[in-house]
Amino acid sequence: MPRKVKKRKLKGIRYEREVRDWLKSLGFTVFRSSASLGLFDLIAIKPSEIWFLQCKSKPPFKREVDELILFSVPKCARKFFIYPTEKDKFHLLPIPNKNESQS
Repeated sequence: MPRKVKKRKLKGIRYEREVRDWLKSLGFTVFRSSASLGLFDLIAIKPSEIWFLQCKSKPPFKREVDELILFSVPKCARKFFIYPTEKDKFHLLPIPNKNESQS
């Protein structure tokens, strides 16, 4: 694997672990989808809610948001992109379900 790709991948894994630890501190049980094989990097669960999270090192592109809008989740679940900003290490961008985004 080229050095630049490996460095980027390690940065992403490190941020996913930081997000995981933050979610655990909020009382979630967290599962990680390793090797980016799914739409979501992390799934965080509490008794009354489920969060599906896609971790990014910068704000997502519109096409990435559109892809997650099409993926429906149950009413007790929420979808987010999470990425760091200058002000906030864990900025949550909520992603609506398709039927919610048109209202």
